[in-house]
Amino acid sequence: MPSVMPNQEYIELPKIKDDDLIDVTSIEVLEKYNSSAKLKLVVNNKYGETITNVKTKNINCKILSQEYNEGKSNVIVEIYEPIMYTSEYEITSITSKGAYGQEYSREYNSGERKINIDLYKEINTIDDWKVINNSLSENYILNVDLDFMNEGDNIAINNGTFKGKLNGNNHTIKNINISRNKGGVFSNVSGTIENLKIENYKQEIANGNGGFISYLSTGAIVNNININNASINKIGEANITYGFITGYNIMATIKNSSVTNGTVVINNYMESIKLGGIVGEANSANVKNCFVQNLNIKVSNLLSNQGIGGIIGYQNNGVTTNCYSTGKIESNKEYVGGIVGYTTNEISNCYSITNIQTSAGYIGGIVGYMSFTRGEQNIDNPIKYNLYLGNLYTSSSTSNRIVGNGDMGIGNVGYIDQSIIGAETDESIIRLLDYEDLFKEDTYTKTLLWEDNNYDFSKR
Repeated sequence: MPSVMPNQEYIELPKIKDDDLIDVTSIEVLEKYNSSAKLKLVVNNKYGETITNVKTKNINCKILSQEYNEGKSNVIVEIYEPIMYTSEYEITSITSKGAYGQEYSREYNSGERKINIDLYKEINTIDDWKVINNSLSENYILNVDLDFMNEGDNIAINNGTFKGKLNGNNHTIKNINISRNKGGVFSNVSGTIENLKIENYKQEIANGNGGFISYLSTGAIVNNININNASINKIGEANITYGFITGYNIMATIKNSSVTNGTVVINNYMESIKLGGIVGEANSANVKNCFVQNLNIKVSNLLSNQGIGGIIGYQNNGVTTNCYSTGKIESNKEYVGGIVGYTTNEISNCYSITNIQTSAGYIGGIVGYMSFTRGEQNIDNPIKYNLYLGNLYTSSSTSNRIVGNGDMGIGNVGYIDQSIIGAETDESIIRLLDYEDLFKEDTYTKTLLWEDNNYDFSKR
């Protein structure tokens, strides 16, 4: 006002409240492809402004359409051409234009507005597979079957820990031959590998961890990995920890996976071994809904055995459930089991038709040796509701056909026509099924308490 006017009190405009500003309040995935997606953003938009731009980190974004209704805008955007193929992206800002053409941008801090979506870099050739080594935190999807004949160690992913996701898309990789210098196809995984078929896997191992994945780290997930025809050749006397899927598993999950026709024959002298059809050693790990068919293990010159099992060699804590094994295991040492060789924790709802032969004690159709103490809390024994149908042969003795040292829980069952050669010192505690019992659904649903979402009882 002119200077001749009296002094005036400064009157502030009303402060803008957070509720008045544009803001992305929810994100919905409408369509998804390997390298792009269509999203719906619900935007708080009190004044009906036009949304002009949405910025995202590590991926392009463009607005396709928008519709305003009662203080909200539904904004359809496409994200495309990612700089990195990951499982998480971020909205960094959103911009609107008001009735007078003035633009306003709302900035977001890191992690405030996440887009949780799996985008994948496509693998169409062997060279594409090898590129995984260049960026171990990204996601990859297999679009074709790959034949690794004559590639040898060149296909090993061993530049560090794989932290991304590999989706095999139910395709097959085959004719893999890994030398003693490599732990496996993957040296270390803390991410996810799923939906992959593996045919004709051979590995030569001198020491340390071995298997398709040498070391499975905390939080890793293996899901629907199926290996057919696998064998290892042991070189030298050093200790090994081996499983066809992974040698060592710490605080990771393996589920819905299998090994068929796995062979381990070691005749030379060895100091010690941890050996399983799925996992060599599992520490605080979960193995569920897995099977091993036609397993053939023969280790005849061991100095000591820490555990040989149809599913897991040595298990410390963790849970093994809804698994089965078939085949045969021969060893000159103890701690041999149809499911787990040596364990300290839960094995439940499993069955084995694996024939076991040793010249030592502590062998069992489910567990070779169970190290269990009730403690002050009086915890129930975790070896429960398992079924053993194979045969046991030992020149020593075994406590019972389920657990080699006789310490087991409830609901474990054997078969009356099994061959048990060697002293069975505690036979009375085992319920034995006859042939007719094996064809009754009640045997599995009421006696063993197996659920039909884990086992199929329609074909008996």
